[in-house]
Amino acid sequence: MNNQKTTLMKRYLLIIGILAISLQNAEARRWYVTPTGGGTGASWNSPMTLNDLMFKINITHEVRMLDEIWFQKGTYPALKLFYDATTTTWNGFSLRFYGGFTGNEVLLNQRKLNENETVLIGDDDTPAIWVESGNACLFNGFVLEGGNAEGGGIRVVNNTSEFVNIKIRNTHGDARGGAVFLEGTLYASQTQSPKLINVAIAGNNLDNPIYVCASSLELRNVTIADNSSPNGIILVEVGNASVKIYNSIIYGNSNDAIVFNTSNVNPADSYCEYSLLGNLNFVGSRGAGIIINEAPEFVDGYHLAEGSPGYNAGSNAAFPTITIGGMLEKKDLDSQTRIVETIDMGAYEYQEEEEDDNE
Repeated sequence: MNNQKTTLMKRYLLIIGILAISLQNAEARRWYVTPTGGGTGASWNSPMTLNDLMFKINITHEVRMLDEIWFQKGTYPALKLFYDATTTTWNGFSLRFYGGFTGNEVLLNQRKLNENETVLIGDDDTPAIWVESGNACLFNGFVLEGGNAEGGGIRVVNNTSEFVNIKIRNTHGDARGGAVFLEGTLYASQTQSPKLINVAIAGNNLDNPIYVCASSLELRNVTIADNSSPNGIILVEVGNASVKIYNSIIYGNSNDAIVFNTSNVNPADSYCEYSLLGNLNFVGSRGAGIIINEAPEFVDGYHLAEGSPGYNAGSNAAFPTITIGGMLEKKDLDSQTRIVETIDMGAYEYQEEEEDDNE
């Protein structure tokens, strides 16, 4: 009898859980943001500004967990999310931010990121995107510029947000992690593991572009090139911090080194596979497909030439199929097909030229 009651209770709890998730998904809404705004944010015909959006998130709590926010192309101030645990009427974040829209789309796959740049501007004290505590968010389709702080492009503290289809450029400063700054709970078991997917970090003037402290960072199809980086590209330190690198290119920076503070981290916790590195010193665990100190043969910015050593040299299995926002489109940073044959290394996929049938 007791076993029967236990089984019935488990079924009851499962049904309640499914209903709760279904209700939560049903309540998720979409909001629309443009540089000039002027409306409620309920449609492209009545968009709001970024400042209005932040008011709805932080003050009125009209924007709730699982909501999507679509940004029209243009330039915006920094996007800052600070979770206040004393706010008992609000569930945290778990929001999905999408840039790259013209302003009339009805489907996410209608975006053209290379044509509709959505730029978030940081300043001397503020990163372009700053997320602190709260539930993980998705940021997809933004250009980050201008920050001069720890994490001039992205600053994440005690959070596991994901960053997809991102360009970080023209950030500067001598602070740690001038492009990306990640900090988890110091000296604790790691639960924070932000991800960068289809990201280009290029043309920044920094002490070191990426700082990982008491956190675990994943890089998947990331290009890091042409940055001033006298103290190395990535600094990993404190509290079991680590970096996992897949299908990525780190090359042509003033110092391509990945630096581990071995007094408080174990390099073996970090991992790299199917990536092109400009420095021999990666002392973490190594998988297959690593190319050392071969020029990636960039063309047209940071796209690959057909003869590049990174062309068709990645691992299809290493490109994620799902993110916080659901199924991930198999597209690159230009909104082009991501996997043509075997996936390329870096943020951009080489596209075969279409043959002219009239020739």
